[in-house]
Amino acid sequence: MRVFNHKILGFSLLELVIVIAIIAILSSIGFVKLTDYFIRNNLEKDAQKIAFTLKNARDRSMSQDRGLQWGVHFENPATGKGFYELFAGASYPGQTILRNNLNTGVEFLNPSASSTLDILFSKVTGLASASTTIVIALSEDTSITKSITISGANSEISY
Repeated sequence: MRVFNHKILGFSLLELVIVIAIIAILSSIGFVKLTDYFIRNNLEKDAQKIAFTLKNARDRSMSQDRGLQWGVHFENPATGKGFYELFAGASYPGQTILRNNLNTGVEFLNPSASSTLDILFSKVTGLASASTTIVIALSEDTSITKSITISGANSEISY
């Protein structure tokens, strides 16, 4: 009598299911972390853009671009996305030059909901009309914030 030694090559169905489950779990964790990274990155980008827009308005006022005073208008509507506008003139609405909406997942904390805030910079000196802080936060977790501070005393803008 002849006995054959059969070796089974390959993977069992159970092994394949376990590997697929592990890959699915790792992929979902990676997706959540990647999404979180992009949302936090949106917060950082918005803070940088707001600071740049404020500095742009200050510099244009100091150089008396178009012979006008410059400012930035912040609006936080009760519904919809918050936005800010670079404008030329002694008050808002002047000549709107640039409008930026906040990125997805980012909202204003200051100005608060249903309110606006205008920052005007004086000609030549570039001094801000008021010292204030613009605060933006993640919509899903408002404890994660970025602050942009405008000093009326020395026209310093920092975030």
